[in-house]
Amino acid sequence: MSPEQQASGPGALRRRQSRRRRLLAAVVIGLVAGGLLVGRSWNRSGPVAPVTDALHGAAVVVDSAGIGAAPARWLAGVPVGWPQTEHGAISAATGYARVLSARWFLTDTDRRHQAVAAMADPDARSGLQAAQDQVAAGIVRGPFGAALAHRGVRSVLRTSLLGYRVDRYAPPAAEVALWALVLYGNDGGLVPQALYATSTLRLMWVGDWKLVGADTVPGPVPVHGQATPSGVRELIQAAECFKEFSYAPAG
Repeated sequence: MSPEQQASGPGALRRRQSRRRRLLAAVVIGLVAGGLLVGRSWNRSGPVAPVTDALHGAAVVVDSAGIGAAPARWLAGVPVGWPQTEHGAISAATGYARVLSARWFLTDTDRRHQAVAAMADPDARSGLQAAQDQVAAGIVRGPFGAALAHRGVRSVLRTSLLGYRVDRYAPPAAEVALWALVLYGNDGGLVPQALYATSTLRLMWVGDWKLVGADTVPGPVPVHGQATPSGVRELIQAAECFKEFSYAPAG
């Protein structure tokens, strides 16, 4: 087979499709972790994670439902005033994940900067703000962001937190892992689908639990049990009918 045939044959198509799906998954699960790219870690002493070519593909915004008790108050759209306890750290991690994935956070620069100032550890603020600005720019350029700007295109974007795990609680530091399922897509060409990811958010107590950084890895992924996927119109219509949870007590 000639090089031209190898580049255009069925095998090449499968490789391109596989590569596109991997890049898409990288963006999605990276955003689950608060807008940081998959496979990269970011913290107050390290460099800002660069924007990769994956952001020129199908970037996806996520919106996480909160776990735990309600915050003491809201500041610049951010839930703040968490107790200096393990449960407070869990609640802060999920609350901040919700803000980082909100549509307004990714489309309104001024509000985003105010929100970052409210949730970030002071030493981490500049790096986190730069990383979030890069992610927001990538989303605007991607097909999901483009669909939001077109009247008549309906989108679905849901993140369900399936559980949490406290990997470290040694005040003033805490690490909380969140296992999430992300449902995303639209009826303008981005067929709705689901991805799984586990994100670990690192927090520091500085008068409140503040965000320091995050890491994200894919999975764990269960076997698909439903043989026939729902149609795009049916799925998006259902998503519009079901309201999302905000803060649900962990029990």
